[in-house]
Amino acid sequence: MTYRLELGETVAAGAARVAWEELPSAIDGLAAADAAGRDKAVHEARKSLKKARAVLRLVRDGMDPSTYREQNAALRDAGRGMSAARDARVLVDTLDGLTGRFADLLSPGAFSPVRDALAAEHEQLQACRAGDGAGVDGAVAAIGAARDAVDRWDVRDGPSLLPGGLRRIYARGADRFAEARAEPGPERMHEWRKRAKDLWYSTLLVAPAWPGPLGALADEAHTLADHLGDEHDLAVFAERVLADPGRFRSEADRATMADLAERRREELRSAALGLGRRVYAERPKAFVRRLAAYTRAWRDDGGGDDAFAGTEE
Repeated sequence: MTYRLELGETVAAGAARVAWEELPSAIDGLAAADAAGRDKAVHEARKSLKKARAVLRLVRDGMDPSTYREQNAALRDAGRGMSAARDARVLVDTLDGLTGRFADLLSPGAFSPVRDALAAEHEQLQACRAGDGAGVDGAVAAIGAARDAVDRWDVRDGPSLLPGGLRRIYARGADRFAEARAEPGPERMHEWRKRAKDLWYSTLLVAPAWPGPLGALADEAHTLADHLGDEHDLAVFAERVLADPGRFRSEADRATMADLAERRREELRSAALGLGRRVYAERPKAFVRRLAAYTRAWRDDGGGDDAFAGTEE
């Protein structure tokens, strides 16, 4: 399974192939996972669904709007049944990240009771989901249905399909970056993260045209999405854990953890905004022109159709 468009295949065919190949790994991983490996399986399944949605967004201009909305909702909803357990696990991991990063400022085991309580909540939620049949089995069925629906994408190919999709994805990311830079609150940073992930996955799809530069861009978009994801996790941690004084032995403990969480969030926001200035340094039209030049050279070297044939020189 390779998450990329291949030389010589149409964009429509390549998009469907990539989505078709991506989703079985999510099904297989969930079905094979035991209790100890379920968190990782859920993480990988959710990632596969997001990658499939990124492909869908890339080719949405070639789809009937109602079909796009239907298929996007199917992929989105397939992951929702796994979100509660994932969110509970993230609270544990976020606390671990903070206590590890700032270990020199904390007494050993100072927040162990908080961690134990969060871990117990996660385990209880996992057990409940497994017991009521709404967990893994439901997710496997939903992902299977979403995979079967790929046959109904019915994407109309054309010279503007890929450049139009990439331009829209890059432009939306640049817009969300500008909004986050003006007011870096949790909601704006989270919306920017979604669009950064779209750019990451879309760049991976076309990276074979010139693996060095495009691979580097994909890596930087990945790093950007990770910074924004960690910042969002800390925002959720603040809302669900730090806002509840009853979780802590004292107000001093709660205040200490709140200060460290905000310090880390500021580090992540600063890193993300700095990286965003580089990732979104180009105008969308210039970005697509550059990628068009790469794919033309790729085509000339290896033969096959030019997915950017309609792009202006």
